[in-house]
Amino acid sequence: LLEEYSRRTSPSPMHPMAVRTATVELSLNRGDVVRIRRDVDANWLEGERNGQSGLFPRSYVQVGTRFIISTKAIYPFTARRATELSLKMGELVTLRREIDENWLEGTNHLGEIGIFPRTVVLTKVSIFQSVQNEPLAYSFYSSKAVQITSHFSYRALYPYSPMKDDEVALEVNDIIFVVEKCDDGWYIGTVLRTGQFGTFPGNYVERH
Repeated sequence: LLEEYSRRTSPSPMHPMAVRTATVELSLNRGDVVRIRRDVDANWLEGERNGQSGLFPRSYVQVGTRFIISTKAIYPFTARRATELSLKMGELVTLRREIDENWLEGTNHLGEIGIFPRTVVLTKVSIFQSVQNEPLAYSFYSSKAVQITSHFSYRALYPYSPMKDDEVALEVNDIIFVVEKCDDGWYIGTVLRTGQFGTFPGNYVERH
């Protein structure tokens, strides 16, 4: 969303057809993600936000970028902080925004909101298949796709017990999905067995 929009403003007359199908205008705040249902005319769109449907001016949103509105966890993730969102393998999650190159924010089926590593979800393609009348979602930002390859997978050679809160425990033969290698020799990643995300010594693992 580029600008806030209130029902009190009407930049242009509505198309007659819009009055019959959506008599209510949709209030929007800057940064909202709107699910587009249809084009009304050159000036108006009909969409849905937080379960509410209505019309809003086309000029108030940035359209043209298809947004991955929903995705699936391909690895488990266990939250270690209040701001993080635990995910089970195969769980569907609705994406809200991109935090940085490594983290996303999303909502699970219970409505819980939190952040999680980008690498634990499928972000290369949308879960929704292209079907007739499938609504598109437009956003003020675009998502980045991640290519999942075996390059990120490592196997634990030795057990490791965490010494700090941001570290993860390892057992021999654990598979770890590494997202970053630090200059000090430590790695950051998710242990697939436990779903825990954190740091561990790089010399305890080998490429899998």
